Amino acid sequence: MSQQSASQQHPENLSPAEERKLMGRRALIAAAGLGIVGIGVAEAPNILGAAGHLTEQELQNAINAGRKALANELVNLETIPVDVAVDVANITHFAVNLFVIPIVDILSGITQVTLDVASFAVEKAQGFSQLLGIDITALKTLDGILKQWKTNVALFPATVQSLNNVDTKAATTYLEALKAKLHAEASK
Repeated sequence: MSQQSASQQHPENLSPAEERKLMGRRALIAAAGLGIVGIGVAEAPNILGAAGHLTEQELQNAINAGRKALANELVNLETIPVDVAVDVANITHFAVNLFVIPIVDILSGITQVTLDVASFAVEKAQGFSQLLGIDITALKTLDGILKQWKTNVALFPATVQSLNNVDTKAATTYLEALKAKLHAEASK
């Protein structure tokens, strides 16, 4: 098996030396970008004077070349292609459906049974206190709280499922739009 370059490996598989190299690359790109902006600001009068000698098409070609280079670099953002990010969002969605939702359902069911037992005990205590002619407000309040908790626990699995669907949809929509925009820019 041939050894992959640092730019083809996933960040969690990188050695400390490769990670420093990758971080150094990012720092170099950021520094170069800031340097270009600084030069652009400092040399704006000269650049604008020289730009007067260029045709509009030459300027547009230069701008398009810069956009294309940037788009090509962003397609593999942080060494992870946008397509892989979309796949990861979909896999995460299916993993939550396969593992998390069933566990939430089980825990919700156990919690509902526990709350039923507690509510039953409180109701029996209320009945006993009424037989003795004692009105215990705390028991009524606790009974109301337990019933509200049971209602909320019953809604929890549906809430988790809804959040999973909405988050996955938002992530894939964003990543697909980013991918389309980057490919459109790269093809100009």
